[in-house]
Amino acid sequence: FAAAELADAPARIAIYEELFAEDPSDPAASERLDALYRGAGRAEDLVRLRERQIAVATDLDRRAALRFELAELLATAGDAAGAIAALRENLAEAPAHAASAARLATQLEAGGHHLDLVALSEEQAARLEAEGDGPGAAAMWARAALRAEEQLADTARAIAAHRRAAALGEDESAGALARLLLASGDPADAARVLEDLCEHASPDVLPALALRLTDAYLAANNPDAARSRLERY
Repeated sequence: FAAAELADAPARIAIYEELFAEDPSDPAASERLDALYRGAGRAEDLVRLRERQIAVATDLDRRAALRFELAELLATAGDAAGAIAALRENLAEAPAHAASAARLATQLEAGGHHLDLVALSEEQAARLEAEGDGPGAAAMWARAALRAEEQLADTARAIAAHRRAAALGEDESAGALARLLLASGDPADAARVLEDLCEHASPDVLPALALRLTDAYLAANNPDAARSRLERY
């Protein structure tokens, strides 16, 4: 490497490119080549360098880190589609790579890919739930529901996601679920959700929930249940 450092910039790049081609897994050659490309503003060569490093990396975590860097390079270069593809590939290989999931969500939102963004939220929520992370899954299901309602105007999808979140103890999702069920013409189901909320509600929120429960029973043509809940709460 000493001889390479004595050469001018173009010659140094050529020397390190040759060293890297001989052994793409050599960290010293790849790191120096990376620095030289950055210094020369050679973005396309940086992308090709990352792609070659990914191809020879045998460690999953190393591959994920390199591919994440590749996505950042592509995004900086204005290639949003390429960045999204790289991040998707990362999640296909390493579903728990949180940085890729977060960056992909940002890219999808920036590009107006709302359907894909909701699907990503649902996939991440299901993964977290399967891994036993109840609070994380509940928060992600709630996020998926909010996006489905606000960005897709897909009430059925929002209801399904809120139902998953509510089952994991997300009270805000349970309240939103009851609201959507009532608005979609299913007051009986809304009443069941509100019954569960009332059962463990704190005193400061119980009166408002009880009124919502009463309204749901009235909408379901069940005045006796409405009256009994008013008397109970």
